[in-house]
Amino acid sequence: MSPPESDAGAPGGAAHVIRLRGPWQAVAASGPPLRAKLPCGWRDAFGEGVDQVRLSRRFNQPTSLGPGTRVLVRLSTAHTLVGAQLNGGPLSLDGSAAELPPLQEGGNELTVTLLRGQAEDPVLEAQLEIISG
Repeated sequence: MSPPESDAGAPGGAAHVIRLRGPWQAVAASGPPLRAKLPCGWRDAFGEGVDQVRLSRRFNQPTSLGPGTRVLVRLSTAHTLVGAQLNGGPLSLDGSAAELPPLQEGGNELTVTLLRGQAEDPVLEAQLEIISG
């Protein structure tokens, strides 16, 4: 976890940032599932010949979410973002961020599907931003 940062999407508000680094489960069209600690390069994570991958990561509901608190997910990648889901439901991204629906206390799963761009580029950086109301 990192110290609170200012959130460009919430003027005057501060965001507490939780980076979702790993482990992520990765599934390519061919080959067995593997675990990846992100961020890392595409080739380092998946080797050669993998052009599309589905990444999944489980996380718990952040503590101390009060009334009016918003939780966003921010995804950063140089690859093509095909789609993102939370707990099996699609996320509607505005640029690189989406406001999350209410999180489940027992655990949540973020799933991101990517198409490969430049192999040297980091696969994905993902973070939750908790914005107090």
